[in-house]
Order: sequence, then C-alpha cells, then structure tokens
Amino acid sequence: MEHQSSKSQVYAHPIIFGLLVFFLVLFPLYLSAQILGNELTTSSSKARKAYLNAEKFFSELNFSDAEKQLQRALKYDPSFIEAWLLLGEMKNEQGAALEAIAAYQYAIGIDSMFFPPVFGILGKVQLDEGFFAQASSNLKVYYSLPDLRPEVRAQLKQLIEKADFAENLVKNPYDIRMVNISSAINTVEDEYVNSLRLDGSFMLLTRKFKGEDENVFIESFFTSSLNDSIWSQSLPFEVPWKSRGNMGALTFSPDGKTLYFAGCGWHEGFGSCDLYSSKLEKGSWSDPVNMGKTVNTNSWDSQPTITPDGKELYFVSNRSGGYGGSDIWKVMLLEDNQWSKPINLGAKVNTSGNEMSPFIHPDGKTLYFSSDKLPGLGGSDLFVSRLDKAARWSKPENLGVPVNSIDDEMNLIVDASGMKAYISSNKISGFGGYDIFTFTLPDEFRPEAVSYVKAVITDAISSQSLEADFKLILLSNNEIIATGKSSLEDGSLLAVLISGNDYALHIQKEGYLFHSENFSLKEYSQSEPFLLDIRLQPVERGSKVVLKNVFFELNKAEILSESTEELLMITQFLKKNADLIVELGGHTDSTGPEALNEDLSFKRAEAVKKFFIKQGIDSDRVLIRGFGSKIPIADNITEEGRALNRRTELNVIGFK
Repeated sequence: MEHQSSKSQVYAHPIIFGLLVFFLVLFPLYLSAQILGNELTTSSSKARKAYLNAEKFFSELNFSDAEKQLQRALKYDPSFIEAWLLLGEMKNEQGAALEAIAAYQYAIGIDSMFFPPVFGILGKVQLDEGFFAQASSNLKVYYSLPDLRPEVRAQLKQLIEKADFAENLVKNPYDIRMVNISSAINTVEDEYVNSLRLDGSFMLLTRKFKGEDENVFIESFFTSSLNDSIWSQSLPFEVPWKSRGNMGALTFSPDGKTLYFAGCGWHEGFGSCDLYSSKLEKGSWSDPVNMGKTVNTNSWDSQPTITPDGKELYFVSNRSGGYGGSDIWKVMLLEDNQWSKPINLGAKVNTSGNEMSPFIHPDGKTLYFSSDKLPGLGGSDLFVSRLDKAARWSKPENLGVPVNSIDDEMNLIVDASGMKAYISSNKISGFGGYDIFTFTLPDEFRPEAVSYVKAVITDAISSQSLEADFKLILLSNNEIIATGKSSLEDGSLLAVLISGNDYALHIQKEGYLFHSENFSLKEYSQSEPFLLDIRLQPVERGSKVVLKNVFFELNKAEILSESTEELLMITQFLKKNADLIVELGGHTDSTGPEALNEDLSFKRAEAVKKFFIKQGIDSDRVLIRGFGSKIPIADNITEEGRALNRRTELNVIGFK
C-alpha cells in the first residue's frame, strides 16, 4: 500500500505497523524490508544494516538486542524515520508508553506526512495514558485526511469523542477527599470492599495476597464492625462449608442475614461459576444452595447484588443473548418463591464491552457498576444509572474525577444515607496495594433518601433476646415489603424504609402479645434511622398493646383501608389464642367536647370489634370501651402528642 511523503514514496513495513490492528486491518499487504531493499529513508548503509537486524530481533521478541540495533541505526542517522517508528512500537509492546510517545513524536517531527497513520497510533497511546488533549489533537489530524476507509473513520470518531469526553472530566473534577477507613482493615496486602450492612456498622471485605508460589494469589474474606465511628480489627469470615471449593464475589443482603456469592468449579454447578445463597441461622451459615438452572447457565455467572426486599437479584454473566462481553442481568422472586428467567438490563446499561461489579442501592432503583466501553477515562470506569417509574434505566453517568482515572475502577458501595461511598484504590497513599477508602458522594450521583428501622426485641419481663417473626408492610397498598425473624443471638432486626412512604411493622411470637409500629416518611427527606427497643409482653391478664396501624376517617369511626393488614394480623392472633378475652379501648385527644370524644372513641372501638366478628371471632370475646381523652399517653399541646393520644388499645382481661 502506498503513502505520499514530502520526501519520497515509501512502503509499510511488517514489524513497524503491528499496532495498526486496532484500525481494522488498515494495511492488507505488508512487504518486508528485505524485499523493499533500498526503500528506506536513510542513506547510511550502516544505519540500514542495523535497522534490518533490529527488525529481525523484534520479530523474535528479542527486545534487548532489537533496541541496541535501533540505537546504533539512529546513531548513524538520527533522522531515520523507520527506526524511530519501530522504536516506538517496540516500547509500546514493552509497556513503556512514555518512551513510545517520544519516539512517535520524533518521527512526526522529522516528516509529519511520511506515514500519516502514526498520528492515529500516537493518539491512541496518548489516550490510554491519559494525555487526552494531545490524543484528541493527533487523532483529529489523522481523521482530517482524505481517502480513509469508512470503518477507520468511524473508529477514529469514537476515539476522538472519548478523548474529548475524558478531557472534560479531567478539567472539571469533583471536590472529593478520599479517606483511608482504618489500619484495622487495610494492610500491606490488597483489600477490596464487598458489602456493607444496611446500618453501616458491618463490612465484608476481600484480602488478596501472594501464596507460596508468588505467581498465585490467594483471596480470603474478613469482616469488621463499626463502633463509635471506629472500625474494629478485621476478623476472618468463616463458613462451615469453606472446603467445598473456590468462592468469591460475596455480598450480604441489607440486613446481613443472607449471603450471596459465586461458587466456581463446584461439582453441582452448571457453569464455570454459579450463584449460590446461604442464610444465617442460629449463629451459623446454612449449607449453600445453588440458585438453580433458571438463574445459572453453563457460562460464567457471578457478582450478585440484592434489593432490600430480597425480591430482585442483579448479577453479571457472559452468557449468550447479551450485548457482548459480560452484561448485567437481573432475576425476580416470584410468588411461588422461585426465581424468574434472567432479564438483561438492556442497551443503555450494557455494551459490547464488559459491564461488571453491579451494586443496587437500598433504594432499589439506583445502580452503580463499572464498564470498559461506556465513555470514560481509562480501562474500566464507574457509572450510575437510575430506574424510572416506567422501569427504564437512565443513560449511565460517569462518576468523574477523582473517583475514576486511567486505571481500572471496579466496584463502589454506597451506604443507606446515599452520602457515604466506599471504594478500593491503589492510587492514593495508604498502607500498601489496594486499600479501602471512603468519601462523600457528590449530590448528582446520590440515590434516593433511604432510612431504616433497627430494632432489638426482648422479653418484657426477663429482658432475654427473642427470635420473633416480623413483617414490614407498605401501607398505601398493604404490600408486604419484607419478612423475617429477629436474630436469636441479640433479638435484632433490620429493614429498609424509603422516603415518601408510610410503613407498618408487625412483630409476633408465640406466647407473646403482638406488637406493631408505624413509620411515616411522606415528609421525610433525610436518612435518620428509627432505633427501637421492643419489649414483647407475655400473653397474660393485664398485658396490652396499642394498635399503631389502625386508622380512621377524620372525626369518624370509619376504618381506613391502610388498617386491613394489621387487623387481619390481630384476627389471626385471636384465633391462635382461642381462650383469650380482650378489651378494645378507644382514645382521643382533648380537642372538642368530651362527650363527643367519648362517643367517637366508643364507636371506633366498636368498628374494630365488628371487623373481628366478620372474620369469625366470637362477639363475647371482645369487650369495648370508649375513654375519650381521659387517659392520655402524651401531651395535648403539640400535634405529635395529640396524635399519640388518638389510639386504639387492646388489653388482655382474661381467659375463657
């Protein structure tokens, strides 16, 4: 193939232009220097001989001798363009990009139009090294030349856009200060953040270190707890089934009670890596369960992340049917407790490259992930995409500088508040290798405001921790958001609360009076958690509870639909305790005449009794009284106090 030079007509050489593969087979015919003979830009026979020797050594991957010969050739003729070009390619092959750039620039300085594609080669190397402005300039020189193949011009256009995009990111960095989280977690080895419990007080991480064979790396898993803003010394995360085989990509459910991970090469697996789950039961992790052939394939399936309600699992797979490389997929938990067929997140999120390390925030709609194809700075950048009301993912946004760099950024975890992010990096001064850092996430990349309820459930008499059943319900439609049990060890439970909604929390344990809580987040924009100390009362005469999720029309005795789930729960409680006799007491605030308050409170208690009777509860088991405003539990001065006084109570008064 021919190229015009201001000096002479020259030909492409096979060794010099191997880097042009990325330009889509730009040169289909390569002629060796030996065949071309004197078609070189030097008049020095010594320089020519040294160059041909260098070309031979280079083809044999003998870079040391090749460089010696090139340096000899350039000593004899410093303006020997082919020698500079070959030196540039050799340095680039060796990973010495800065030296490669210098060699290419020297060749251009001698004769810029001797071999115009060198502008493209140089621009690509500069782009990879983060010299975005220079890369754009050189790529545009080559792009401006006539007679380029359409596919080459299209590829150049993409590279120019990438360079300009990256340069804009570099010119507009975010004011972010990365903070090393702790020497109790970070060491001279490599640490990577895996998962963070919903309350931010418990972290799961991976530590990678060299084994006895320095070419083999070993990954181990550790945990650390946050107490009074101080991370504890990391401890090994042990599971009783560790010997089953290689595992990785560990992540907790938001409450920390379910573990999702990839098991690789396990005998019951369907592919190279499959997705598994394990539950924390009585202080020990249960035998892992393969998530099944609906989820897993004969391909690579890994890197799970779960929504706070446990109903949607996102993961990465290189299975067929995607957009290329590894894609992000999701499965949904169906009513029969089986997982749906995987759904690809689509062309806005997935590309022909590799999308990796998804993290779905507890808001259930903000996804952070890495991509090596979406516009960015380097190999893999971190991005955020949001799910709209029509279940469509937004165009991913690059998290910018300094979060991203020309290196690979792989994973990001964001806490429930949406303000604090955790990242693993080796670019910042730390304790060695990759360390875990935290920083405040810029406003435009934050998820929706999320809160949580963290409760400790104990026996009201003995203060002993209780393992009780709980159910979190969205009051607007009585949808069950989360179910589970409090921890047997400490009686704790943890559940997500998303702003803009009202929730009911129901707690039950056999032998105890039920308990309910109400959380109103419709006007809630921050992430302050609800911390509760719930003391369940044994079912005995005199025990009583406020029905916190039984609501009425204003100044009326008509029960609102949001009360249904709680009333059904109480119905089941009464059926299980068939010998129980209870009293329903209606209460009001002190607003208005007391006679009207007593009448209203009685009618409201009566309405609740009628609901129970319709559900099959004997009438004589439920007594009713209207107390008006006579027995307040809070002040009647503030609206908050008056709201607490407007209540319905259930009181155990005896047994049949």
